[in-house]
Amino acid sequence: MSVNIDLAFTVTGVTGESQAWEIVRALQQLMDEEDIANQVTIGVAVDDDGAYFFSGDSDFPLGISVL
Repeated sequence: MSVNIDLAFTVTGVTGESQAWEIVRALQQLMDEEDIANQVTIGVAVDDDGAYFFSGDSDFPLGISVL
């Protein structure tokens, strides 16, 4: 069986720059391990209070096969 999903996520409340880049590396590693790195865009921004937040979404629906 296979399904198509739209992937979207948000990470908020990260206050330190070193922690922020650690999270980015972990997200990128996850996308690489799941073989979807070329299909998911990850964005990083800093709000007015200096907190980091991340968002990501798939560029198009991802085909997921269930074995």
